[in-house]
Amino acid sequence: MDPALKKILMQKLLLFFIPRLAWFYLILVGKTSKIVWEDLKIREDLEIKFNNFIYAFWHGRQFLIPWAYRNKNHYCLVSQSKDGETIARVMRLFGLKAIRGSSSRGAVRALVELKKKLESGKTIGLTPDGPRGPKGLVAPGILFLAQKTKKPILPLTFSAKFKLIFHGWDDYWIPLPFNKIVIRYGNPIFVSPENELQKKAEELACELNRITDEADHITSKKTIEPCFKKYLENFLFGIYNSCLLLFSPIILLSMLFYYRELFFNQLFKSLKERLGLLPTHAFTKPPVWIHAASLGEARAAYPFIRALKEKYPDCPIVFTSNTLTGVNEGKKLELGELNLFAPMEFPWVIKRFFKKIKPKMILLLESEIWPNWLRVAKISNTPVAIINGRISKKSASRYLKIKSLLGLVLKKIDLFLCREKEDGERFEKIGALKTKIFVTGNLKFDSFPWEFKSSQSKVPINQEFLNSLNKNKRLLVAGSIREGEENILIETYLTLLQKHTDLKLLLAPRHMEQLPFIKKLLDKNLLCFILKSQADAETNLKKDWNVLLWDTFGDLWQAYQSASIIFIGGSLVALGGQNPIEPAAFSKPILFGPSMENFSEPAKLLLDSNGAIQVQDQKELCQKIEELLSHPEKIIPLGKNSNEVVQKFKGKATNNTLELLKKYL
Repeated sequence: MDPALKKILMQKLLLFFIPRLAWFYLILVGKTSKIVWEDLKIREDLEIKFNNFIYAFWHGRQFLIPWAYRNKNHYCLVSQSKDGETIARVMRLFGLKAIRGSSSRGAVRALVELKKKLESGKTIGLTPDGPRGPKGLVAPGILFLAQKTKKPILPLTFSAKFKLIFHGWDDYWIPLPFNKIVIRYGNPIFVSPENELQKKAEELACELNRITDEADHITSKKTIEPCFKKYLENFLFGIYNSCLLLFSPIILLSMLFYYRELFFNQLFKSLKERLGLLPTHAFTKPPVWIHAASLGEARAAYPFIRALKEKYPDCPIVFTSNTLTGVNEGKKLELGELNLFAPMEFPWVIKRFFKKIKPKMILLLESEIWPNWLRVAKISNTPVAIINGRISKKSASRYLKIKSLLGLVLKKIDLFLCREKEDGERFEKIGALKTKIFVTGNLKFDSFPWEFKSSQSKVPINQEFLNSLNKNKRLLVAGSIREGEENILIETYLTLLQKHTDLKLLLAPRHMEQLPFIKKLLDKNLLCFILKSQADAETNLKKDWNVLLWDTFGDLWQAYQSASIIFIGGSLVALGGQNPIEPAAFSKPILFGPSMENFSEPAKLLLDSNGAIQVQDQKELCQKIEELLSHPEKIIPLGKNSNEVVQKFKGKATNNTLELLKKYL
């Protein structure tokens, strides 16, 4: 099926299900909660005197509005974004109508339409600080409408005793069912032609803040009873698992549409294991369950598991992974007595899995946080630790929006053993207890694929050919490049090729989906390329070529081994960078861009030791590579320094991790 058509179908499915789920949730909240209307007479008086008016409510306090004013035939301003389309559909389900537009898209048209609705006797609703903020800052649009139509603005807010707060720019409130909810009105704001809009904006903001504070005071309570905490957790997990059930068909359909081979080869064939239907296995002692997301995490776990087995030889291990490559690597490296696909995130599946293996402890690599796994582990008194814990700045900012929800999950983890100080700080920021967080170092300082017996690629390159490049030609390796970097590297190579005609480029995309786009770019720039998967000594490798396109996965170390200069992908675009440790182990000069947040500590160590060069843009990248190519005597010291960093930290993370886990093992 055409990818564009697949995307349209998925969007239609989501736009069908999500509004109906929101509608059902709002009905549940409204039907099970005690609703208190404060200062209702203000609204009634305005209805008698003016017939219609303008509701004003902060963006973060709008969630309950569709239910509170259901079937009122009111109009609300809704942005033209995808989220806005979802909100508009929810409103229609409650008998409200949407006028689409915002300050950034369709503002004038929307204001004209809202003005017409007011003049025709319709009541409208607006978020003065929406749709993007800043929080609590009144935009002039609502004041313009009030001034031109001579209609009053009625400030409105709601508060709830029990709620989730999503800490984005607006601190978005979602009330929970079985609640006490206050809906409060403020004093109306009148805007006459002679009024200064700035002063009226301040007046409206003050009134909205006043009624919001008063509503919060009515619903506030200093402590939450333990019984409510239990209810809250049960309710939230109920909602979470209901969503899993509801959206599972959509997820499966999307996999079938977008990743047909993945669906049949990885999911369908492994379904029995993923459902926890495991053969009976008699362990001499309760095993340690170690989980890694995929191939990279499985390899990172290898030296740790090897050391764990040496220190605790009678401790059995069950290894799981989400992907076929991860499970196969587990089997080849003999990571566990059992190497399995990870169980699906359904509570009954997890309980079945626990019943089969009865783990004494669970170790999760990096950021594999699965709520139902953690809940079942807590119920069964099984300790859980995150090892080599990492969380990117971007992920942390997203998680921060659901901190109150995520905190219920993170409290079930006993230890957070993080790669870097920044990772620990981010875990704490999103709800982990500081007393549970320790910095142990990066396990990837101990993990090198060429040391593994499984490291041979299914499509091996002619290593003699690659090695010969160092003798007769020079090889620039761009490893794990991301979307947006392809053209940068090709343009840089073309510039360098004018002076250094012996230079070859090896492009290794992070995701194989980038290959068609890269091929088009190479053809467009008249660069002859060969594919690594099709290369051999007799044919492709003997032809004249400029670019070797690395189209296999898990064997990039072979390219690093033969490189003259290495560029780390994901760093010239704001994606946090890829792993610089592996190329550093080969004593190679390394360059990367300004975005290395995912590996900030190794990057800093390499820079401080003069083992890497950081560039800010394409121009500087070209200049620095040109400098190294023109002065090859600088390459060896740079590579030597990078290797010394690796040797200095090798083994430390594994030892630190084992030391902190020993009381559980």
